[in-house]
Amino acid sequence: MKNFLLLGVLCAFLGLQDADAQESKVFEDHFGSTIAIQLGTMAFADEVVAFNQGYPSKYAEHPRRNAKLLLGAPNYTLNQNKPHENTMSLGCHGSIILKFNDNALVDMAGPDLMIFEVGDVSEPMAIELSEDGVNWIKAGKVHGHTTSLDIAPFVERGAVINYVKIIDLAARCDNYFCDGADIDAVAALNSIPNRKKYIRQYKQNAAAANTTSLANNNGVDTEAYKNQSNSALLNIQNFEVYPNPVQHLLTIAVALEKEANLNIALFDAAGKQIKTLVTNGQYGAGNHQFTLPLTQLPNGMYFVQVNTPDGSMMKKVIKN
Repeated sequence: MKNFLLLGVLCAFLGLQDADAQESKVFEDHFGSTIAIQLGTMAFADEVVAFNQGYPSKYAEHPRRNAKLLLGAPNYTLNQNKPHENTMSLGCHGSIILKFNDNALVDMAGPDLMIFEVGDVSEPMAIELSEDGVNWIKAGKVHGHTTSLDIAPFVERGAVINYVKIIDLAARCDNYFCDGADIDAVAALNSIPNRKKYIRQYKQNAAAANTTSLANNNGVDTEAYKNQSNSALLNIQNFEVYPNPVQHLLTIAVALEKEANLNIALFDAAGKQIKTLVTNGQYGAGNHQFTLPLTQLPNGMYFVQVNTPDGSMMKKVIKN
């Protein structure tokens, strides 16, 4: 999931042009990739509501178990003497609840939530979402490192999310030295200022976009995903796009761990969905290949997103 650029587009969508509409800002992740986020520093989680430390307990008092280290924009710097400086570790099976105070997470085209997880080992996490901090929706799983999630399959249209729960899945905890997911920052890529006028306008626009159904923009019934188990990892063993850069025909290779409902779409650099390759396709475990003609598209940067009920992955593609 390296070297990609993601753009939130909500301010343009909502027509928010006053002082509350922050300027887009570019951030750099652990791998040196740059990510442009529409609301700038406002987009990042502001408050730790609860932190349930995982094991091993020997790290309980370690500085990297300071949950507040993941608040605000990413600031991880590689330091061989202090490899976890400016990041916090959940611990194996640990969990944390974060709150967005000055902004709120909402669903728009493309990925909505981004987690900046660092370190040499990619450690997957389960995600839950809540509007009020009481009622929670299970929102699938994400791989570690810098990873993103499209919340559309899990929330009702017009939902305004203020709380995010991240749960370490202990996938790498057979290693004695592993301490669960190491998180630098959490951002709402698609978000609005957390004020009544913006929330009201967003809900009005969301309702106007689809007044006949609460299905998400992939046409999937959200109720089907609200009681998923946290036990399984993201059901994508491998996801590749080639050639990259591409001129004419792009090949998309997806390996599924088990049978799954699959959606594949292409987005432009502004986060607008411009092509749909697969919609609610049922595919068995194993390797699958798809081809996508790009000859008619202008040169530039695009993103291929693959969704399963367990989560989503995205790859950057350069057309030249």
